[in-house]
Amino acid sequence: MATILVTGHRNPDLDSIGSAIGYAELRGRLDGGNEYVAARLGEVNAQTAWALERAGADAPVLVDHVKLRARDVMRPFAVTAFEEDPVRGVGLAMAEHAADVVPVLDAEGALAGVLSERSLARRYIRESQDASDFSGRPVRLEAVCEVLGAEILVTGDGDVSGRLWVLAMKAAALRDIVREGDVAVVGDLPESQLAAVELGVDLLVLSNGTRPGEEVLRAAREARVNLIVSPLDSYVSARMIQLAVPVGRLMDREPLTVEPDDVLDDVTPEILDVDYRAAVVLDEARRPLGLVGRSALVAPPRRQVILVDHAEEAQSAPGIEQAEIVEILDHHHIGSIETHAPVRATFDPVGSTATLVAERFFAEGVEPSRPAATMLLAALLSDTVVLTSPTTTDRDARVARRLGEQLELDVEAFGMEMFRASSD
Repeated sequence: MATILVTGHRNPDLDSIGSAIGYAELRGRLDGGNEYVAARLGEVNAQTAWALERAGADAPVLVDHVKLRARDVMRPFAVTAFEEDPVRGVGLAMAEHAADVVPVLDAEGALAGVLSERSLARRYIRESQDASDFSGRPVRLEAVCEVLGAEILVTGDGDVSGRLWVLAMKAAALRDIVREGDVAVVGDLPESQLAAVELGVDLLVLSNGTRPGEEVLRAAREARVNLIVSPLDSYVSARMIQLAVPVGRLMDREPLTVEPDDVLDDVTPEILDVDYRAAVVLDEARRPLGLVGRSALVAPPRRQVILVDHAEEAQSAPGIEQAEIVEILDHHHIGSIETHAPVRATFDPVGSTATLVAERFFAEGVEPSRPAATMLLAALLSDTVVLTSPTTTDRDARVARRLGEQLELDVEAFGMEMFRASSD
């Protein structure tokens, strides 16, 4: 569903406001597949304020420009994560949904950082060069068991930390390598298993489904060493343990963020400057709304606009040259506006644009709502000075009479009341 703005000219008069309200209603009722929003390019004058109050209508939304904003091009997140989620689960979700950047949330759902494919790749390269070290980022035992599909035999103290070792050597050689607090992955080597426990490792992982002997079990219980059995071989177990690290330890804690109404042209240089080429769109509570990625910067869709009561670029919204004008409805001369594609354009010499809008209602067999009908009648009478101006046509008079009948009011009396009220 597209959002299409229906807007009059700058410094809007009553015809500009009333026509926008009426035409947005008509198009919305005829086209349920899109959202039509009445917009204005300035504050309403006294006469318009009176008409809005009399009609029980809200003023159109105030629009500063029609340039592309972050909200117009952002895409929803296919994957989100919390700081304590294991990297493996998040990484699998990223692969499944082809997500290159994932917002990481705190306990309140606010943005804490982002996890990118690049950060995962950097970790993999770093761990392939040196021994993995969890001392700066302890890992929950439950997370290790989750990624391994492991069985817990002995639960020790606290989280798992220290360096990660795959032990395939004799027990005597371990004392020069393994330190207290490390993580050891061992196969069916009972002596090495016992030596690792005696050296005070945080976690002993037995690979290939190896079951420990009673001596190893007893020693692990006495030393309060975490002992688990992995169904995977030693190499795969070691690699998978690295993926038990919570994403909060790998994420970028100072990601590029933008607000929904930030102009795309303004934030593009910043987006292209960060290594993951994206910005997170946040609401006022720092909750992620979407992502503006590099793909959104290539031929992004234009904002769609219907112009009523004007066709001059200088009278239209700033950024109109970037927008897609889908229709023009006006009773003035053909102005300087340029469009990117053929559009439906109506320039008809009647007394007000509101007349043209009302005629569209009648032609479609749709009765305007009471607020819209009141605004259209007020706009028509304003531009034609209660049907007395030289630009007034028989069509204006017929439309005014028909709207008056629908509203059950005296057209001339209504118009005179409006002019008196707005001149006080």
